[in-house]
Amino acid sequence: MIFETLIYYIQERDLIRQAKVSSSDDILLKYRFCNNERIYDRGTKYWISKLKGVTDLHEIVFNTAMYRFFNKTSTFDIIGWNTNHDKLNLLNSISGSVFTDAWQLVGYMTLPGSNMIEKSHSFLDELLSKTDLIVSELKKGNQKAFSNLKGVGNFIGYQMLLDVESIFNIKCVPVCGTGSESALKLLDLTFDEAYTKFHANTKLTLSHTDFEHTLCEFLKYWKIKHEPVFKIRLRKQRTVSLF
Repeated sequence: MIFETLIYYIQERDLIRQAKVSSSDDILLKYRFCNNERIYDRGTKYWISKLKGVTDLHEIVFNTAMYRFFNKTSTFDIIGWNTNHDKLNLLNSISGSVFTDAWQLVGYMTLPGSNMIEKSHSFLDELLSKTDLIVSELKKGNQKAFSNLKGVGNFIGYQMLLDVESIFNIKCVPVCGTGSESALKLLDLTFDEAYTKFHANTKLTLSHTDFEHTLCEFLKYWKIKHEPVFKIRLRKQRTVSLF
């Protein structure tokens, strides 16, 4: 039943993207879910447009890390390209969360500072001191080049890497976040087992990285469907301010 629901969710989400029409599924009608393929997500398309025509690798790395640190287009529109300390103070003008709803904040909480502004300044200092090193490591094909930044960690570092993999000619190995790991436990399968079984039972094709991305969205769908308390948490989450 669980695996069949995974296939149903992926197929239904793909039809919505292709046809650009609403689903008859009540959950898909009421809640927002990322596309199965990362490249179609609004945030990724936004960042692709920002990188268009940019050739300086240091600028690409610095700004990608700043964007994905918050992972929210409206936040980056305020702090802007080549964010500096003065621009970060503009975060005070944002009403509500500066982060996207689904972003993992565990790393951010470990940064020095007693509030959002101070922690963001700490991250900027860290990034400024390590941008050259990150560029150098990416040129070597190091997939953890971003992950060693304080406040980032493996999963968000992996998301940063995905944004620049084609620029540095790196083929990313999927890194499962807590969402996709929980989905695999629910399915009682390893990542490779789930990936192989999915492609054996549908005509759809997803890359390894997109499949990891979709597992996390599927978990949200499953929890909304089967755990009423999760619906309440999800609604509350959209109103949280992190200042």
